[in-house]
Amino acid sequence: KRGTSCPAQKIYCAPPPTLIHPPPREGESMDQSSTALIKKLTTFETVKPSPFDDRTYTPRALLLCSLPYRKPKTETWIRNAGRYTLKILPDADHAIPYGSYPRLFNYWLTNEVKRTKQKTLMIGGSYETFLYAIGIKDGGKQRRNFMKQAHNFLTATITFTERTSNGKIVDCMRAAISKRYRLFWDVTEPREDTLFKTEISLTEEYYEEVMTHAIPLNLKMIDALKRSPLALDLYGWMNYKFYAMAHQRIPHQTISWSLLNSQFGGQFARVRDFKVNSELCLRIIQHLWPQAKFKITSNSLTLLPSSTSVAPKFLRLLP
Repeated sequence: KRGTSCPAQKIYCAPPPTLIHPPPREGESMDQSSTALIKKLTTFETVKPSPFDDRTYTPRALLLCSLPYRKPKTETWIRNAGRYTLKILPDADHAIPYGSYPRLFNYWLTNEVKRTKQKTLMIGGSYETFLYAIGIKDGGKQRRNFMKQAHNFLTATITFTERTSNGKIVDCMRAAISKRYRLFWDVTEPREDTLFKTEISLTEEYYEEVMTHAIPLNLKMIDALKRSPLALDLYGWMNYKFYAMAHQRIPHQTISWSLLNSQFGGQFARVRDFKVNSELCLRIIQHLWPQAKFKITSNSLTLLPSSTSVAPKFLRLLP
């Protein structure tokens, strides 16, 4: 059997997260205070640790470091997280993937590969059905933008390195994401079932990275935060960090805003702009996930012992 057919099944949908804004452009600020936003978030249900059916996955490289939030001005994207470095290189005909759409596509793709244990996925049905399954509201602009970002993501090459304290490389994973793909979804006729199934074949290297180093996340949290790529990044990182802290018996962990900005932000004019937007996202995350405990100061974020949003038995430490 060449691949596994993936029916488009609807994931959990929280109320439309109209209150969660993408990070502003350089020089801009949030047009509403975090206090006002949190008051309006009372319509959102809190999220409990997810059972088996409420999990999705992301590779470690895209959990510890982030994709851009908007189209970068550089030809290569580089992020640093302590001893880890992520480098993303697009091919000549596409751009670096950015924003929420490649993140949502990554969650779906990683989850399907983990579920089916196949390098090749075959997806039938209409484009509208697929977008609905991964939590994207159908619309002309959304359809076109998602398709563009799907191409960007599937044609990218990722390099993920680990270094010692003196800069020596001890591990390096370099992988093109796909070796072949055929997206037969029709942007102009999204409700029509495609004549041929969409096919996505991963490279051996990326497939191995997904199967060996994917980290589980809570689907309900992903769905509630999907309009903010910064909130998605912070949530995934915190969920893993809380598990690592408990496993290693670390009472707390403090990270400066400057270091977090080099890990996740990078496209804010100033570190304090990154802090303001991160604080807003963190308050929203905490409203949805009350078990998440942290302390914010002017210089740093301190994570405190907290329950993960995914049952601990599904988590493990990164090598």
